[in-house]
Amino acid sequence: MKVQPLTEVARHESRHNGYSEKNWASIRFDWNRTRSFLVVAEEGTISAAAIALNVSQPTVSRQIAELEKELGVSLFKRSVHRISLTSHGKELFEVVREMGLAAGKFSKLASVKSDSIGGKVVISACEMSVVYRLPTIIAKLRELEPEINVEVIVASDPNAMQQHESDIAICSVKPSYPNYIIRKVGIESRSLFGSRDYIQLNDVNNIDIGKKDIQIISKGDFTELKQHLAGLVPNVAEKNCMVSTRSEVAQLNLCLEGLGLALLPHDVVNKAKALQVVVGKKLLPIEKPVWLVCSSDLRRNRSIETTFNFVANELTKYFLESSFCDCLVE
Repeated sequence: MKVQPLTEVARHESRHNGYSEKNWASIRFDWNRTRSFLVVAEEGTISAAAIALNVSQPTVSRQIAELEKELGVSLFKRSVHRISLTSHGKELFEVVREMGLAAGKFSKLASVKSDSIGGKVVISACEMSVVYRLPTIIAKLRELEPEINVEVIVASDPNAMQQHESDIAICSVKPSYPNYIIRKVGIESRSLFGSRDYIQLNDVNNIDIGKKDIQIISKGDFTELKQHLAGLVPNVAEKNCMVSTRSEVAQLNLCLEGLGLALLPHDVVNKAKALQVVVGKKLLPIEKPVWLVCSSDLRRNRSIETTFNFVANELTKYFLESSFCDCLVE
């Protein structure tokens, strides 16, 4: 089949974008070699790249060597224990990374089949959603649509979609990306919780937390803790943050062990059933909207659209039901 050539207007635009006809012959590179360079740079080692690409280590090494020979520059500094980018490698990495993102988007759009159900749908969400909110929803979806292959990954923001790692994202920050379908599915309420023993032993409900040696288990460093507790615990100091973690599930379990208080979602604590809310003065819940996000292009895929609508409806019901639950967990 003959491909329709560019219109004169498109030809004119392509020239202004630096892709005039005379430049096409100069674009010569092997995408497999370039992809190997990208994956090694991102994974950090030849062995990790080989696993990610599902090829042997010698294959990756050979492709890198061939690419370096073709380009006439060294891309990596090699030593016994590590591999790092050269100055040329760093410059090319930024360009190749954009190529990788474009290739990922191309692959996704090329695989769209609007009239069929099946294939993989990747959902990204924060750790709390992955562990406590999504399992029941995914179980219902699998029963309803057994042909859909669902993968759930932990990612706290919609950047995973921008990097084409996921098809659907659950996030607490409303993205501003163009051409995205965004649906508000609920409100997440968070309060300070602690074990009953910790709260009673330290008389937490009747004191100024920031002026006492009350521990607050932070998700992140002290600066992040202050941001999370802005307006809630105005006098919080570094002495109040001696234990921290990047894992929300670890934060919950550290709180369960009586190591301090933690700012946790009400719906998750209701499932844990072992913590008590702090009810001191001015300690009102912090409320943030929860968004479900999907690229408008990917919504043409029936499997993704079906999954998006199902998860949106189930999450909406989930948060509505959670809002009626008692926050004081026995």
